[in-house]
Amino acid sequence: MWTPVDMIALFFVLVVLVKLLVVSYNKRIWIEKITKPIYNNQKITGVIITGLALLILKYLLEELSLVQIFAVVFFSSLLIVLGFLPYSKELMNLIEKVEKREFTKWQIFYLLVWLFFALWVFYEIIKRI
Repeated sequence: MWTPVDMIALFFVLVVLVKLLVVSYNKRIWIEKITKPIYNNQKITGVIITGLALLILKYLLEELSLVQIFAVVFFSSLLIVLGFLPYSKELMNLIEKVEKREFTKWQIFYLLVWLFFALWVFYEIIKRI
C-alpha cells in the first residue's frame, strides 16, 4: 500500500517527467502555461504553495525527522544551484537589482520560515548532546 509520502513523491515524479517532455519539445509552452500563471498571480500562488508546503511537511514528519528533511532540502538546494549555474551572469544582474530593494511582506515571511526551521533543526540536533 502506498503511503502519503509515496503519493507525494509519485506526483512530483510525474510533474518532473511532464516538464522534461514539454520543455524538450517546446520551452515556450511550459513558460506560457505554467510559469507565467504561477508567477503572475503572487498572492494566490503564495497561499496555495504555503498550504501545500504545510500539508507535505505534515506527511513527511510522519515518516522522517525534521533533521532528515532539512538534510534533503540541502541536497535539493545543491541540485537547484547546479541547474542555475549556466545562468550565473543573468542571475548576478538580477541579484544586484533586487538587493537594492526593501524586503516585501512575502520575503519577510519567507525569511522567518527559514529562521524558524533552522532554529528548530538546530534545537533537535543540540538536544541529542
